[in-house]
Amino acid sequence: MAIVDVEFRNRLKALEERVRDAKSEIHVDGLLDSVTALVADCNFPGLRRNKNVENFLNRYAGPVDMINGCRLKADDFEVVKVIGRGAFGEVQLDSVTALVADCNFPGLRRNKNVENFLNRLTQKV
Repeated sequence: MAIVDVEFRNRLKALEERVRDAKSEIHVDGLLDSVTALVADCNFPGLRRNKNVENFLNRYAGPVDMINGCRLKADDFEVVKVIGRGAFGEVQLDSVTALVADCNFPGLRRNKNVENFLNRLTQKV
């Protein structure tokens, strides 16, 4: 029996690592996106006639609303500078106002070219 427990724990550990790995197909963000899209696609009167679809929506509509409420929104960003304008809109340099204290961007700090570019843009504001 102890072998089964060890094998089961190893499988769970491997699954957890895949869900946490940002490059994995089953990363947690992708799974949340999938559930959100499925709820949005099923939320039509013609589909709600099906009892299973209705039960699914009753069960997951609330959690999907909570997921959408916790995700980043346009209000979470502050415009630092407008970089350019075109026929389809404008490109903006934004900072995340809600998460600046909580986030660490090690990839940007390691790349001196990107860091210098961002410093130059923010100094011109």
